[in-house]
Amino acid sequence: MAFSNKNDDSAMSEINVTPLVDVMLVLLIIFIITTPLMTQSITVHLPETQKDLTIVDNPEDHIVNIQLTLDGKLEMTKKDVKEVFPTSEKDKITQAFKTLLENDKEVILAFAADDKAPHGDVMKIMQQAENVGILKISFLTTEEHL
Repeated sequence: MAFSNKNDDSAMSEINVTPLVDVMLVLLIIFIITTPLMTQSITVHLPETQKDLTIVDNPEDHIVNIQLTLDGKLEMTKKDVKEVFPTSEKDKITQAFKTLLENDKEVILAFAADDKAPHGDVMKIMQQAENVGILKISFLTTEEHL
């Protein structure tokens, strides 16, 4: 056994590798435990589709602007034709949605609601459109300027 002299002023040339080995063993254990968790997967059979290369007409022709005002009115505008319905008249709104879908199977609702309008009214109108069969709804917002 070799003992070092405490009065020796030379630099120590040995590196203590024990902490390094401890850290590496902990990392190895972590990787051994987590690797099987990352490799597990669920087999999903996705449907196959073909890309339709036909030219689609202008989507702006199918857009209907819908605005929900704070006073509870629903304004529907398509190509400068405007209809106004109170939100309390659900049957008239549903009938208007049915008419839109009958006239245009690719109808897109561009929905704008007042930011103070009740959330429940917005959801009810969206539900009415979905019940009729209108599934394409976009939301119109304004950009916030800081």
